Amino acid sequence: MNEIIKSLFNDALSVKGVPTGTVNAAISNLINKRHRELKEIIMRDIRQGDFGNVDKDELISIFFRLILDAEEGVARKNLELLANIMHRMAIEKKLKAPTFLKYASILSSLTEEEIIVLGVMARNRHTPSKELKEYQEYCIESPNEIKQALLRTGLVVISINSNYELVNPDNLQKNHYKSKVKSSIVYELTSLTDEILRYTNFK
Repeated sequence: MNEIIKSLFNDALSVKGVPTGTVNAAISNLINKRHRELKEIIMRDIRQGDFGNVDKDELISIFFRLILDAEEGVARKNLELLANIMHRMAIEKKLKAPTFLKYASILSSLTEEEIIVLGVMARNRHTPSKELKEYQEYCIESPNEIKQALLRTGLVVISINSNYELVNPDNLQKNHYKSKVKSSIVYELTSLTDEILRYTNFK
């Protein structure tokens, strides 16, 4: 079956191939190089996975999306995440083009730093105090700015925690106490992130 999948991918590549004579050699070479890199990534996951239960039309739609991402210069790390998702979804008999394409539209836009931050958040979801040390190890200087940028993806959501504290700055009677509000911004992973983490991790 994997030979059939390999053949389907090669057919998709040939359809998406660069027509000679319509672009200069440099562009043709660049796109062909990106095709080869994608093929290397895809073939690795095909060898490890079982795609026997996946509809061919679904696979062709997925391949066309991956080829387009590769041609547009999506980073190798992002393509590897998408290939891993394809592999894991196939194993769990969940590989459908609409769902995969939803994930692809999000993951293909991530920067390297955003992938790192998502990974750190996922690993330290229950112990957020450990995040700072990991960010330092990765040389991430402004993790909150990156988390703020991730709001656009739907993978991260923001909330504000507020604590009320009674203060009496003048040591007056108890009925002169005033309330003081302490607020902090909290970034959390969403249910969409949990969906994706079922099929891959951000490492």
